[in-house]
Amino acid sequence: MLSRVVNGKTQWAYGNSDGDWIDATSWYEHGKNPSGTRLYKTYEDEQICQRATYINGDVQTAHAQWKKVIYKISYTLNGGSISGQKTTYDVETATFTLPQPAKKGYTFVGWTGSNGTTPQKTVSIAKESTGNKSYTAVFEKIIYTITTSKAGSGAISNSCIVSYANDNSIFITPAQGYVTSSLKIDGVSVNPVNKYNFLDVNKNHKIEVTFTITQNKKWSLCRKNIVGLI
Repeated sequence: MLSRVVNGKTQWAYGNSDGDWIDATSWYEHGKNPSGTRLYKTYEDEQICQRATYINGDVQTAHAQWKKVIYKISYTLNGGSISGQKTTYDVETATFTLPQPAKKGYTFVGWTGSNGTTPQKTVSIAKESTGNKSYTAVFEKIIYTITTSKAGSGAISNSCIVSYANDNSIFITPAQGYVTSSLKIDGVSVNPVNKYNFLDVNKNHKIEVTFTITQNKKWSLCRKNIVGLI
């Protein structure tokens, strides 16, 4: 902007509605400028600024104006959700840290993007930073464990790990002359089966099986023992 002092009063240069220079007589005290004019924006044209400054030999003052640049922050969440995130900032914004997103069945590994290619859980934008920023959330599936155990003669699949939302089958095979007399899933009794399917796994599980000798197997063992004594 431009100002000058005339007869002890400060006058300001006014332009048209866009702030462009009109003529050498466009000087007014604050509040007395014609309707539809606005303060002259000299900072956009150096030549006009020089021409206006030296009109009639008046002593005039140029006032520098600065406009903060607003930078954007974009996020790629890859199916996750987030809250409290900033989407813009400027050089005067206090240092802040990006919030961490969440995704069901997944662990947040970190952000990549403007901070580099190595995922970082804690990413901050410091005061006086500049430039648009973009960040991508990196997740990995949670791994769950299915723990198996048995009592008696028979076989059961080994304990295993399963990724979130995946399926897994546990096989149960009694030894000859034995039956599956008890099957518990996470401590709850269910009907005995030869294969138990864990579907859409979203937590750790425990499967316990008990094998019991049959009556026929007992008689068979007894007969062998009797014969062996004769």
